[in-house]
Amino acid sequence: MTITESDIASAAELDACPEALAWLREKPRTMEQLVEQDHSWARWIICYAPEPWASRAWEALLPRAENFDLREIIYDAPEPWKSKARAELARQEN
Repeated sequence: MTITESDIASAAELDACPEALAWLREKPRTMEQLVEQDHSWARWIICYAPEPWASRAWEALLPRAENFDLREIIYDAPEPWKSKARAELARQEN
């Protein structure tokens, strides 16, 4: 699913970082491309954006999530993301 200008404007209202906003405005992008560009941008969406964006960011990040990503989500994100990150971290460590 392509991230639209309306989505970008909503992210700007939530004080998303200028670098992410500029990158998104360069050309049509997907959530998977955003994750590939910078995991921290997806973590920010999980922590601060409303549904359905938090879920979309989680789904895109999960296959590529590193230990640091999951620990940051555990530290900063609200539920249910905190619990999901704990479960994924436990799965990765086993």
